Amino acid sequence: MVKRSEALCNGEIIGIESIYTLQKGQQINIPEKIKWLRNLSQQDKLFCPCGCGANLVLVAGESNKRVQHFRIKVGSDESNCCMKNEGKESVDSRIVLKCWLDDKFKSDNIKSRQRLDKLGFSDSQYELSLFASEEKVAIVFFPNKAAIDADKISVIEKVKAEQGINAFYITPIADASTGGQYPETFMRLQDTQGFVIFIDAANGNYSNAFLKIVAIYKNIDGFYNPFTVSTDSIKNYYISDEQLMHGNTAVSVEKAVLMVSLRNKDEEYHAEKERKEKELAERRTAHQRASQISFAAFQAEQKRLQEERQAAYEAKLAEKAAEEKRLEEQFAKDFDGDFTQNDYIIRDSKGNRWLKCFYCGRKAKDSEFPSYGPPLGINLGRCYICDKDPKVKELIENERKEKEELVRLDRIRPKDVCPECGGRLKEKSGRFGSFIGCMNYPDCEYTRKNW
Repeated sequence: MVKRSEALCNGEIIGIESIYTLQKGQQINIPEKIKWLRNLSQQDKLFCPCGCGANLVLVAGESNKRVQHFRIKVGSDESNCCMKNEGKESVDSRIVLKCWLDDKFKSDNIKSRQRLDKLGFSDSQYELSLFASEEKVAIVFFPNKAAIDADKISVIEKVKAEQGINAFYITPIADASTGGQYPETFMRLQDTQGFVIFIDAANGNYSNAFLKIVAIYKNIDGFYNPFTVSTDSIKNYYISDEQLMHGNTAVSVEKAVLMVSLRNKDEEYHAEKERKEKELAERRTAHQRASQISFAAFQAEQKRLQEERQAAYEAKLAEKAAEEKRLEEQFAKDFDGDFTQNDYIIRDSKGNRWLKCFYCGRKAKDSEFPSYGPPLGINLGRCYICDKDPKVKELIENERKEKEELVRLDRIRPKDVCPECGGRLKEKSGRFGSFIGCMNYPDCEYTRKNW
């Protein structure tokens, strides 16, 4: 079951801390306040603050007073309730702070959880955790550092200026660590009131509770750490002339003394650090002087190696440029020729192979030729245009038929008789290997493959 620390009545929040006070230094319940709340409960005028509409009753008595709270009234519908526990440390802190103001102001006009819009100070629904209207003193309690909202502080600071209210921001001591990092939320409090006020509620026991006032200081190494301005029983702090007092001294004065001490320590640390750095620099200088010769030699060797690498790199670039130029010149020469040479494949400077169409004379890259190479020649072929030309197809077909006829004639005539002049044939060797040629050469130039 959720133990609620507040109830809603006639649009106003009533905190459980409102039933506590001090009498002759002893923390007690206020009988009149308890009777009043019980009467409201009997009239079904206390409701759950979450807006679920459930009626509440006060759980309070003489024994175990620090667990007093509001709970849902028996028979009231709680199926839609979304209320959550505030947290024991937060509730204990509110109780101790209420008793603190009662103790210092001896007043019965201290109200808890007062919304700014209900007080007529602002349109905002932000609340003052405790407010002593006659003294114009307010306590703004943040239950954890995540709750330290910059907008809320800004609104309350504006109300302070307009209404002449003196407000103090307080948060539980459990969140006091910074770990050396920049504590953004705590710095919001320090930038506003000059220091951060932490409270240890001692389980809601006013007699044992204490405050710890810290100043967050960035040391010479750049770390942010909380330094204690003062720490003491909460009973030894009070508010006077718009200042938080510790005994007879304003906390702001205590902070100023602390800051001077911290600065002096930093200056001493800085002086010692400079002395050590100077000694280290002198040792380094002596070492550098002792090794100047070897270091100069090392630099000279490094320079020589660098120059060699640079020269080799430039020579390689020049060689590459010369080769590209040679290839370009060779290609230009080959391109102007008739592509009939069979000693090497014609390529441009980028390695692309070029061919000439045997039929139309067109010169192009090999991607424009469906077939090329022998028997036409290694740089000759048939381009795609001629491959689709009916006249070229007819010419190729005639060549094929002539070849077949020659083969047929060779089969029926003696193999050593020339079909053109009737001379004798003989096996010969040429550039492209063995072939059959007429012995009447050069009068007869008949040749064929050596099948």
